[in-house]
Amino acid sequence: MSQTQNQQVKNPNEAELLRSLGRLARGLSALFWGLPAALIICAETARASWLKPLGMIPALVTTGLLLYGLWQMGVFKNRKGPGAMPWTAQNFLA
Repeated sequence: MSQTQNQQVKNPNEAELLRSLGRLARGLSALFWGLPAALIICAETARASWLKPLGMIPALVTTGLLLYGLWQMGVFKNRKGPGAMPWTAQNFLA
């Protein structure tokens, strides 16, 4: 980080929040680009003959991009305050 950025982030909680927001942005970007790519490539792999020599590799790569995006977003920590419940599947199932 540069000197000015270092001065802006004085609190360690702010640095952790910025790191977490960066991962959230990367995850959203991966989903934004990966979902249409996975839809097109998976459909073309099943239908088109020009992707048949590659087998399932293109479909696995684009689906892996979606998994990477979800993994990046899953690390995001929502900090609303003390006692705030984190967003997990257990909260929605309970």
